[in-house]
Amino acid sequence: MPAYEMKSLKLILLFIIFILFAGNQEKVSAEAAGFSFTRIEGSVHYGFVTPHSDYVVHLFRGHFPFFSVSFSGITQGNRDWHHIYNYPDIGFDLMYADLGYPEVLGQAYALIPHIKFSLINNKHYRLNLRNGLGLGYLTKKFDMTDNYKNSAISTHLNMAFNITMESELIFRDRYHITVGVGMTHFSNGRIQRPNRGINIPALKLGMSFGKPNTTPVIRHEKVPNDERSHDLIVVVSGGYSAIYPVGSPRCPRVGLSGMLNQPVGQKFRFGIGYDMFYYYNRKDLLSHLDEEKHIPWHFNHGASVVFQMDFSRTAFLIQKGIYFYDKHNYQSNIFYHRAGFRHLVYENILLNLTLKTHFFRAQYIEMGVGYKIF
Repeated sequence: MPAYEMKSLKLILLFIIFILFAGNQEKVSAEAAGFSFTRIEGSVHYGFVTPHSDYVVHLFRGHFPFFSVSFSGITQGNRDWHHIYNYPDIGFDLMYADLGYPEVLGQAYALIPHIKFSLINNKHYRLNLRNGLGLGYLTKKFDMTDNYKNSAISTHLNMAFNITMESELIFRDRYHITVGVGMTHFSNGRIQRPNRGINIPALKLGMSFGKPNTTPVIRHEKVPNDERSHDLIVVVSGGYSAIYPVGSPRCPRVGLSGMLNQPVGQKFRFGIGYDMFYYYNRKDLLSHLDEEKHIPWHFNHGASVVFQMDFSRTAFLIQKGIYFYDKHNYQSNIFYHRAGFRHLVYENILLNLTLKTHFFRAQYIEMGVGYKIF
């Protein structure tokens, strides 16, 4: 595996671990110092690799099962957001699949930390939304000589996403049966091409066993008051993106963003943003262009709407934007999107990790720092 690939993905892994387990600095008793694993679940999923592009239609070889084991526990109430989100479960999933075409796609292994929100929660039934982000390892990748049919993935190590809507039936408190439908996605964020990604929609059937009567250590009678106010954030980020032809070195990408967000309820924020993107493409990597058409640098400007979920000092955000200035017609799409995390390290300093896309096509992974003006 190339050194740059391993270095980039190690940084992403460290950031994910940091934002998932870093909490605020409030002092709590040892009893309420976090959460403990109180439930284990085994599940089987039945899905397929979607032919979401003409270039990956040949990778669909029918339906196949894949398997996961999950360890989780209910949040203990020592953070305000535990109460606001009604004490969600936190844990991690270990997943395995042969992807239905093992001679080309190989096998997939994934470690995915997750958070599970209960949309409906009563004594015998729960309706949950499970969201997970982690790392996946694919045993086979694209190779010009030995595996040219794998037009989906060109790296062994990838980001792994999962979202599942599930119904949970509760028997005698200890035993739960889960039925659901979800989507799992593997992508390297375009640090190397080809990177059309692997999408796996699947049905889920699982059974879990855990401690009875698991309740938060700290449980408030009332949801904490919302002390958030509107904020203005500026973020500088950068990354690298691979271009064609396949095998070419990567080119740098830089972004400057500003966002004004307004709290809505106790969980969310909505806002507007401005983005400036700088792209530099090396001339020697664009041999398919005529000399007079080569422009090594490109500036694009865009405006976006922002949706954000707050978890104390950590936030998950989604943006939908539109380019309003693209002088050299560099972008093939007028719309762009962003999804990722931010974590407030100090009072006004934050870390940023997001994936910029054009709909379902990754552009590059953005890593950077930001400043909260107010």
